Amino acid sequence: MTAHILYRILRAVSSSLRILHLAFHNSRDYIFLSASLPQLEELTMEGPHGYTYLPHHERLPALPKLSKLRVINYSGKVIFEAIADLAPNLTHLRLDNIGENAGVWVLDCIKSTFDRRSELLKEENPQGFPSRLQKIYLHPGSTPPQGLCGNHYMALALTRRSHEHYAELNSDYIYLRLDPYRLKPRRFPDARWYEWCDRINGGNGWWAQLV
Repeated sequence: MTAHILYRILRAVSSSLRILHLAFHNSRDYIFLSASLPQLEELTMEGPHGYTYLPHHERLPALPKLSKLRVINYSGKVIFEAIADLAPNLTHLRLDNIGENAGVWVLDCIKSTFDRRSELLKEENPQGFPSRLQKIYLHPGSTPPQGLCGNHYMALALTRRSHEHYAELNSDYIYLRLDPYRLKPRRFPDARWYEWCDRINGGNGWWAQLV
């Protein structure tokens, strides 16, 4: 499906669309869309998403009702800035398969987000992200392939331990240890297909596990 056809479909259903799951095979520079979706409550964006994203938030319409965001295969560094600008009422965020080298800066961003939430909640009438944020889930991705040098494995282990330690201190941060990206026999469809089908048929999809 071309981008032109996709946006024509989105414009046709924009006034009533509440749940959206998009999977892109080509790299994108940003996770949010240029289509206006004022009723959208839940968004899953499956990458790959680019490393060098220059934010153009002023050109993108906000998603005032978006409460749940799941981003798969994202390695950029401005996702929290983008959420603050375009999804101010987000309550649940999940990041999947963020890349081996992104663990350190992602943890720093997560810590800063929760610190900012604590500051906002001291105000009488807190507004904007992350004042309503309840949970952040993160899965680092599949197990690294064999053949990497020992120093690389050690660095990954230390990064993952840092995430686990912070999750032990903050119950609103969930660091997922299971590996949903392990190889499966071809006769079994991707698990995300089942999640999507369950969600659009009135179930909770993946969110039923943790929300």
